[in-house]
Amino acid sequence: MTKLDYHRADSVEDAVRERGASASHMYLAGGQTLLNLIKTHAVSAEMLIDISRLGLNKISRKGDVLSIGAGATHTQISQDPAVLEHLPALARLAACIGDNAVRNRGTLGGAVANNDPSGDYPAALLALGARIETTAGTTDSHRFFGQGPTGDLILAVHIPLPERAAFARIQHQASRSCLVGVFVAEREGKRRFVASGCFADGAKEIDIQTPIDDLSAVLDDSFGSAKYRAHLVHVLAKRALLELES
Repeated sequence: MTKLDYHRADSVEDAVRERGASASHMYLAGGQTLLNLIKTHAVSAEMLIDISRLGLNKISRKGDVLSIGAGATHTQISQDPAVLEHLPALARLAACIGDNAVRNRGTLGGAVANNDPSGDYPAALLALGARIETTAGTTDSHRFFGQGPTGDLILAVHIPLPERAAFARIQHQASRSCLVGVFVAEREGKRRFVASGCFADGAKEIDIQTPIDDLSAVLDDSFGSAKYRAHLVHVLAKRALLELES
């Protein structure tokens, strides 16, 4: 068995210092994704830096921006009064993730850092034009997801509140992960549709009027063929649009 050290950070500065420049020193919050990756040898870790007690789970609204701490769990996001009032589509999305155990432990920051192609949050954050705050600064979500893992500690997500938002999703019945999902946000009369669970390189903005003809970049596995997923994207986009306009 590979030796795995553990350090409980008592501050953000302590966590960053312990990680240093080592890619094998990894931040641990809820551990719902990371621990499974370690168990299956998908990633190699020498140290886990526990950041679960750093108070990074606060949710607040200032003006037209909703800020969610990276340590906020899916359950917390789904039940928070500010999220329910100002961005109910995101609250419903969080309530769909995994099962109770996953929602009670899994965090927004962990899901954002993992950026799984079947993850729900990246599509929502891209559609909403969110900004990701890390220890290296704050960056636009498109740039954040496009640059790949940097090892910086995610601190919070800042979401400019849309006029309206909605999402539609079909899940894998065993894992409850997203088979295909579409999140739409409207701001100043413009609507942005972003699909998850469809493209191999992560969530992408789509044109609801244009079918996905090039299937080379679409996921194709035992859970759903590329053709099926491409079809679902537009079915779900129309469902999300109907919800948006209802």
